[in-house]
Amino acid sequence: MLAISRSVRRRLRAKALPSAMATLIALTVAGCAGTSRSSASGTSNGARGGGAAAGPVATPPAAQSPTKDAPRARPAPRPAQVKRSTRPSGPPLRVELWGDSISDQTSHYITFALGASGRVSPRIHAFGGSALCDWLPDMRSELDPANLAGFHPQVVIIQFSGDAFGPCMHDRGGIAYSGQGLLDKYAADAAAAIALFSAAKVPIYFASTPISRTDAAQGYVGNTPLGVMFSKLPVRFPTGRLVRFIDASASVLLRGHYTDTLPCQAGETCTGRWPDGTKTVVVRQADGGHFCPVLETGPAENGHRTCPIDMPGARRFALAVAAPVLRDFQLS
Repeated sequence: MLAISRSVRRRLRAKALPSAMATLIALTVAGCAGTSRSSASGTSNGARGGGAAAGPVATPPAAQSPTKDAPRARPAPRPAQVKRSTRPSGPPLRVELWGDSISDQTSHYITFALGASGRVSPRIHAFGGSALCDWLPDMRSELDPANLAGFHPQVVIIQFSGDAFGPCMHDRGGIAYSGQGLLDKYAADAAAAIALFSAAKVPIYFASTPISRTDAAQGYVGNTPLGVMFSKLPVRFPTGRLVRFIDASASVLLRGHYTDTLPCQAGETCTGRWPDGTKTVVVRQADGGHFCPVLETGPAENGHRTCPIDMPGARRFALAVAAPVLRDFQLS
């Protein structure tokens, strides 16, 4: 379920980045979860809905001890290496996600990927151009036991690309943060989110955003600097092993590099071929950052137009985001 805070909408509508609301997919997610890689310590190169009563907090398994940083994000530990949590039968696990235009465009795919089994109740808060700090008040409200309309998440996912449009991403002079200043601000806001949810013993997953065509032109491979920062958070905040990293960027990259197309997967309609004859699908948008394979059409909804066709890239990204949560809590 997609929720957009009124305060966030007011702050960002005029400056929000364009994105698309995806159509609900009917393809099975079986066999695709392998596109995800999750790590408790990996690093890589580069630079809404009715209220839910608070319930017991589910805690993911302990991850492997952090090791020395590597130039690429480490692959997920094999099942034998990480003990999974045992999810008892009962109410669905409440999973809440906050993000920007990438999460907005993929919201229906993520909702389907998480909720298909009926064992997860997802809620998504996303708006194009928003930053992590724009949502911190909303996060506190959703977690507050006194808020009867709150979702009271048992698992949290955070995805942001590094936008700096809202006032909370401007310095005292009103100038938007950029460069190292932007990274430092996101790192501080990530720490604030971690403190908030860790105090309630709620696991928090940080998902990287796929590098864009512009990022690739600047030499980034694997992850952007923001993605790399997210990947290091489990090492910086090891207490309780509640902080996790999802290398979702890898889901639409070709061996770490930006690409417009990728080989078809089961259930996808191939639309092209590589020179070697490999059948392919378009996984990135013309803007080089999002996922709609064709020109977006229709009236704008919440500032964003709708993609008229299926988005293979959006599906792959959504599966990459959902798979670690489903695996860690034995819900797949």
